[in-house]
Amino acid sequence: MAVADLDVVNARAVVEGINKEVGAKAAAFLMDVSDDASVHKAMSEIASTFGGIDILINNAALSDTVLQKRAFTDIPLEEWDRVMAVNVKGPWLTTKAAFPYMKQGRRGKIINIISTLAYKGSPGFLQYATSKAALIGLTRTLAHELGEHNININMIGPGLTATDRIRRIYDEKMLQNVAPRRALKRIETSEDLIGALIFLSSSESDFITGQTILVNGGDIFL
Repeated sequence: MAVADLDVVNARAVVEGINKEVGAKAAAFLMDVSDDASVHKAMSEIASTFGGIDILINNAALSDTVLQKRAFTDIPLEEWDRVMAVNVKGPWLTTKAAFPYMKQGRRGKIINIISTLAYKGSPGFLQYATSKAALIGLTRTLAHELGEHNININMIGPGLTATDRIRRIYDEKMLQNVAPRRALKRIETSEDLIGALIFLSSSESDFITGQTILVNGGDIFL
């Protein structure tokens, strides 16, 4: 298992937890998903370390948890471009770089993490919601191009999830206020995403591609 991050110190911390708790072989790699050379270098190192690349999960993003809330007229051009570079160009570059290894092995699973905000919008975060909506089009188009190589590409759309970072940004009251809007009236946790990730990474989803699984407790439906 490879953990690739622009913050390699954080990646190493995640790897340490994986190796300790799960007992899996994991390694950390430096990768800037918005930089083509960085992506190809990291993918080459990952393939060399693990003997290939079978599964790619695109989770890197500049999200509404790190962006300042602004009216659409006030978003700096540089910020718009940076969000698109990470959230849209990034998954394109990583998919391109992983493709030769998956093509060689005649199999692959790619999972893009989007957001329910791609469907319902997010006033004050136009750049983020737009980037995640663009990722839907990217995924569905790539499903056609990758299918002949026996490569599946799908999406998971979480709702507001109580990760450690989210809990540092939002207080418990705010998280609890979201719960009543869901059909399943509780806070969403990282553990809620595990089942969908495992399913889309496994042979059980071999005839599923270009699809979205919303893991949001019934906040919105497709």
